Amino acid sequence: MSETQQNNDSERKGNRLSKIVTRTGDAGTTGLGDGSRTTKDSLRIDAIGEVDELNSGLGVLLCEDLPHAVQTALLDIQNDLFDLGGELCMPGVEVIKDVQVERLERLAEEFNANLPMLKEFILPGGTRAAALTHLSRTVCRRAERAMVRLHGAEPVSDAARRYINRLSDLLFILGRLLNRAGGRGDVLWQKERPPHERLRDRPHHRQGCGKMGAISRPGAGNPRPVGRRTALSRPARRHSGRQSRPSRHRRHPLSRCRHRRRLVQLPEYQALIPLRQQAADLDLVVFSD
Repeated sequence: MSETQQNNDSERKGNRLSKIVTRTGDAGTTGLGDGSRTTKDSLRIDAIGEVDELNSGLGVLLCEDLPHAVQTALLDIQNDLFDLGGELCMPGVEVIKDVQVERLERLAEEFNANLPMLKEFILPGGTRAAALTHLSRTVCRRAERAMVRLHGAEPVSDAARRYINRLSDLLFILGRLLNRAGGRGDVLWQKERPPHERLRDRPHHRQGCGKMGAISRPGAGNPRPVGRRTALSRPARRHSGRQSRPSRHRRHPLSRCRHRRRLVQLPEYQALIPLRQQAADLDLVVFSD
């Protein structure tokens, strides 16, 4: 054993890291908590990495303005995930206990008590905090799959597998809770919506901050957009003594729009072309830059 390796081994004693750059993993291997080494693409290292990514995602979520009860729960979960990573790092050692699993079950019941019963599927989104929670939930599911694969080759404790399963359920509940805390409800999945409703629900169409506006029905409570252009709002053209000749062909109402080329490429607009008579009650709005 070289002098560098001896120094690295002595620095790891006492579960402390006084030197971060060790160069011992340059060959594609890494050390486990029991002193053994394994490849960095092994099932165990894969599971450890997934749990670490989940813990990092919760750290990003904690940067948001969260209710105190949710913030306290997430801090406890981060410590539990660090314990779970330590258990996966030391084969044959069980760190996660049943009491930690029971705490997650109790938190899920408490947070879910005041939420309305779900009758439809929901989409991950809403407020930023809720979206980050759903993102952490998907990483949690991926970490669970990695632990199940590892359990097929080497034993993983029942408490650890139950903990990661309960955690994904709790994160789903927290996503709904944070949406309500942010002043909005669940984002419901809607099946078989008409094309004009799909276009209207796009964020840049809803807010009028993009290139084009939305298709809306009169009388549906939608205010008239400020950016709507009409024939009266266009400046009159100046003619040098000549009278403008009328066009021989009837011009399309969108032919003078600067964004017509972009608009007609939308599949929603193309689907409305053969249905012009049925779509006569639609108010097509185009916003200028």
